[in-house]
Amino acid sequence: MRPLLTLLLLCALPLAAHVRQEGLRTAKQLEQRGGAVCVLVRDLETDSLLIDWRSRQDFCPASLTKIPTTAAFLALRGADYRFRMPLLLDGVQQGETFKGRLIVQASGDPSLGSHYVPERTRLLQQLGELLRQRGIRHFTGGIQLQLRDLPEPAYGVHWLEEDLDSYYGAPVSGCNIGDNYADLYLSSDREGAAADYDLASVSLPSSSGLELSSRTSVSSHISPAGDSVYLSGQIRPGLMRRYQRMPLSSPAHYAALWLSEGLQQRGISFGEAPRLDYDRQTAGDTLGVYESLPADTLVRITNFRSANVYAEALAYHLNSPEERPEGLPKGVLRYWKDRLQLDRRSLDLRDGSGLSRSGRLQPQALEQILRCVWQDSTLREPFLYSLPRAGYEGSVRSLTLRPEITAQVKSGSLRGVRGYAGYLEHEGRWYSIVYIANGIGAEAARQGFIQTANELFYPPAPEVLRHKAGEQATSAKAGGKKAHSSSAKATKSKAAKAKSTKAASSKASRKGKGKR
Repeated sequence: MRPLLTLLLLCALPLAAHVRQEGLRTAKQLEQRGGAVCVLVRDLETDSLLIDWRSRQDFCPASLTKIPTTAAFLALRGADYRFRMPLLLDGVQQGETFKGRLIVQASGDPSLGSHYVPERTRLLQQLGELLRQRGIRHFTGGIQLQLRDLPEPAYGVHWLEEDLDSYYGAPVSGCNIGDNYADLYLSSDREGAAADYDLASVSLPSSSGLELSSRTSVSSHISPAGDSVYLSGQIRPGLMRRYQRMPLSSPAHYAALWLSEGLQQRGISFGEAPRLDYDRQTAGDTLGVYESLPADTLVRITNFRSANVYAEALAYHLNSPEERPEGLPKGVLRYWKDRLQLDRRSLDLRDGSGLSRSGRLQPQALEQILRCVWQDSTLREPFLYSLPRAGYEGSVRSLTLRPEITAQVKSGSLRGVRGYAGYLEHEGRWYSIVYIANGIGAEAARQGFIQTANELFYPPAPEVLRHKAGEQATSAKAGGKKAHSSSAKATKSKAAKAKSTKAASSKASRKGKGKR
């Protein structure tokens, strides 16, 4: 029975030391269909690389690009960092009228009016309250949105044309608003078309030149006067408030109109249309300062929601003013190459979000970043907090891993690209993992990751357990006589002690009866 008992005990041992190479089996099977799969697994307690498959091959990372972007932002700005927008008055107040203008200094905050935050109109509420406290109800001028050192970036030159017309492909700006897309509601009948244009919970004035047609294709731009949105294109008859996300071609212009219209709906009027200023940073009387949510929350939204605008805005913020019009994540690349001594080929990203199909990285570079974050006490907690738990949250809630495995990973997906990277926990032990499949169907790659992660922590094969049990049994037999002798001595000692204890107990009992 001893070999069997030993076998059962071995099965019950923690499996952290038994990460098996069988985790590669699924990856190799997928590669037989064409394409390539990388798998890297590191034990973060021992800092040992347990599985290394295609770590130095170039892969398209898709949204795994957000890992170096968000981690660099946390490292360079700190988890408590907040974007700050100074609110100023330029002019003179006379009663309820302010002879001058309201100045808002942009900051590049990606969360202003975002669909992912509560109280999307918080800036408007704060401005309205500050103006009421000053007793101001009318401006003879308008709103000036100042964007010095925050130029409009060009559309991503490395993005596909088809993505540029989608809400997730909108450009970032020095003043982002509502994730840089509007909520458009279209209606039509035989008489014509109507549209409601909402931006960050504010209905903007709009006019349209929409024509009835067999298909629906709508575009928008700010009117020349800067006081409304003009819609053009085609719309098919019979629509009943069809919902459509409209990307903003120039977010800062829309943000200025949003500010003006939102305040007017709160009883603050303006004598002029809003305008932008990219050249000056005018001083004035400080009205207040608007602050964003903290950086750890912004990073969490970025990774949980795989929000491209957030990622691009964080990368944009880390660039110098001269680098911002290009749209390349030069600040992110500079940080990781300096800190980890990565060469250009190992981390050759073309944006901050991973929407580009021409961006490349070597998995070993991504694994180094994950390890660096884990070893940095200031980064580990906020970054781990930003990654959704597989099977429960965010973009990885559909992943079903074995219940004893906890996976907090970022997903990445483009046509022909599927990847997962982050951290696994099994029986109290943590591992980093990088899994990227290029040139393989999305569902096959997804199932491949699930199977790969599950196979990593299967118990050792039965023949291995039997071998170890045999070794234990042989060792026990060799020292059997010594063990038997020790056991006999111990038994005699216990018997003598028990006899002495029984006699003492009987004596105490008799003495007790005498007292009663």
